[in-house]
Amino acid sequence: MILESKPLRQWLAIVLDAYVRADWPLDAWPHWMRESTIETPVHATVQ
Repeated sequence: MILESKPLRQWLAIVLDAYVRADWPLDAWPHWMRESTIETPVHATVQ
């Protein structure tokens, strides 16, 4: 699978949001990713 920059960042933000909601450790995530996503959470839902 090949993703352009914007869709890749969106996908990573969704996965990171799941980590935050699950209260899992965020140590593996880069600092810049944690800051941008936690400030503006994605809150994706699966239907």
